[in-house]
Amino acid sequence: MPFTPMYMPEKTVKYKTFLKSSLRDGLARVFANHPDESLRTRSATNAKGYLVEEGVKVSLEWSREKDRYPAVLIRFYERDIKSIGVGHTELIQVHEDDLVPTTMMHNIFTGDIEFAVYALSNYDRDLMSDTIVQTVTMGVLEDYTNNFFNAVYADEDVVPDARWHFIDIAKKASGFGETQAPAPWQSEDEQLYMVQYRVAVSGEFYSVPPEDRSGGGYVTSVPIYPWLEGSEDQPAGQDDPAPWV
Repeated sequence: MPFTPMYMPEKTVKYKTFLKSSLRDGLARVFANHPDESLRTRSATNAKGYLVEEGVKVSLEWSREKDRYPAVLIRFYERDIKSIGVGHTELIQVHEDDLVPTTMMHNIFTGDIEFAVYALSNYDRDLMSDTIVQTVTMGVLEDYTNNFFNAVYADEDVVPDARWHFIDIAKKASGFGETQAPAPWQSEDEQLYMVQYRVAVSGEFYSVPPEDRSGGGYVTSVPIYPWLEGSEDQPAGQDDPAPWV
């Protein structure tokens, strides 16, 4: 299945949007292919005949609606964003047929990714926690968890913007206290069971590559005619007695 970004800007660097879209897409594919049906994200018809989404939802947005849970929310805590070197620029041939390389800038960033688990029971919280830990620390061993890394380390032939971005996820997760709180849909009897996992992330991104192909390059050839093109007929070679020079 091709990578489909959740959202992308058009004219600014895609640093944060590319990162979050990749993470959200990858983890959503993990739960969409989860072997445990109780966690697998899937479409179903409820008792009223409406099409609903069941299983774990992966999102970048907090919701107060009960049908959006259980859920994993992805948050990004950025730390440093800086140029890869002092006064650093790179000359890059953006398009294969470019004759003149483009001057681009190159940044690096560091931070933490948080996978916040929101479950409807203590047991579901533990099952979802196990999936997050497995995905981050040993995800490449299973096809369904490797979906996460296929999105994070995307092939630029599939995701063209991956040429200008690199994401590195540490295979180490730090857990932050299990808690519970009243449900945001204001139910008197229901609770949300929560835990957060943070994972170090670093990466690189480039300045916005140019899209305008109308500019010229080096002059590679100049046509020279022995007559005034557009004003005179093309001479017929030796049949024309007029000198060509």
